[in-house]
Amino acid sequence: MQKTKIICSIVTAAISLLTILQYIVLVLPENPQEWNSFEVFLYRILSSRSWIWVLIILIILLVSLTIVDIIFSTSKHHRFKVQSPRFKKFFKKWYNQPGKLIVICDDIDWTCDKDDDSIFRVLEKKCSEGLTLYLGRGLNSERATQLQAKGAKVIQARPSLIHNYSFSCIAPMDHYSNIIVRNKEKDIRQEVEFSELSDERVIALLTALLEDI
Repeated sequence: MQKTKIICSIVTAAISLLTILQYIVLVLPENPQEWNSFEVFLYRILSSRSWIWVLIILIILLVSLTIVDIIFSTSKHHRFKVQSPRFKKFFKKWYNQPGKLIVICDDIDWTCDKDDDSIFRVLEKKCSEGLTLYLGRGLNSERATQLQAKGAKVIQARPSLIHNYSFSCIAPMDHYSNIIVRNKEKDIRQEVEFSELSDERVIALLTALLEDI
């Protein structure tokens, strides 16, 4: 969204410039014969209705860009191939954030492969800070049992909750501030898509959902 912010800055500067020029025209001497060539040029341009429409369009554009920036700043989308270096890097970094961690998914087998269990090791470290797992078929798996022995809470997840989605939530100071959601319907072969959300309304909805489990 960096491009949006740059465009917003340019549009804001243009609106400010037009406002300043309009002020200059308003304070011109009453006698047009006292105007210099630049002041005459400004008066001819800004006395027409066209500049008003330009200003209105710029304001509408600025408001629209601001709304778009607000909407998209609360969500980010990620697509990874499962167990790819980018996939592992993302989850290790995300799970390493300070705060209690809640993971809601069918199982946690995906945190390991035959050559690398670094994501699982991050979850092990998270047990001391606060880790809760809502699991489906992986409820009694070896990995879940290992984490439970280190202090993690392991809870049966509702099948309806994890059928199409999986979630991970970070709660620093017991307040959810960031959530990643996987929509399984958008999976393409070995690629999965996650939406990273910081929208307070979505977080409040998921919080209520968790409390009702």
